[in-house]
Amino acid sequence: DGALAEPTNITVSQRNTNDQDIPDGNGACASKRPVAVYEIDPDKLNFKKPISLSLLYFDLDNDGKVEGMDGVEADISERDLGIFWWDGFDWRLVGIKVDTSLNTISTKITHFSLYAVFPVGPLDADDYRPKEKIITPASIDTHNDCATFTGLYDEFEINIYDITGRKVITIDQDSAIVPEWYGKDELGNVVESGVYIYQFRAKVNGKMKLVSGTIVVAK
Repeated sequence: DGALAEPTNITVSQRNTNDQDIPDGNGACASKRPVAVYEIDPDKLNFKKPISLSLLYFDLDNDGKVEGMDGVEADISERDLGIFWWDGFDWRLVGIKVDTSLNTISTKITHFSLYAVFPVGPLDADDYRPKEKIITPASIDTHNDCATFTGLYDEFEINIYDITGRKVITIDQDSAIVPEWYGKDELGNVVESGVYIYQFRAKVNGKMKLVSGTIVVAK
């Protein structure tokens, strides 16, 4: 409720995981082909606030191992699954909250796209860093409006600093729900153009580490 400004027709289609136009797994994906794929239209439909998304996977015999659409069991544990979305170049991990009783994975999203279920491999620092190196938050046109910190979910705390080291904003699950920065400060104002530094802690190759990097804001 309140996520869309007006009534919108939404279509959810389950795709065949072997379709040639479904990209192979990359980045944090631990398999070449997805366990399940869902195309949700209108593509790139953005929401005024995050919504919940739950995707189904198959475990017909309830043995903890997933099956493909053909019913053949794969050597993949349901507890290793995650939801990814395709950004046109890479699969981005957005959630790993598995409900083994319902055979679903849930997460929070802010837009529609092509979503898939893959097993999740070990994450390195680059798997968490935003793919967006430059964002243009002053022109809300659904293109480079925000930086998304892929792989962070449930509990996270991202600190954004300006080039002098002054903290601009803290983004966490209580204030933002999803790990995205829209180029704004704590008061909701779009920051000045320039280079900004981000820092957060995440599990990198099995160990908690401090991850940092830079984002350019352009007006």
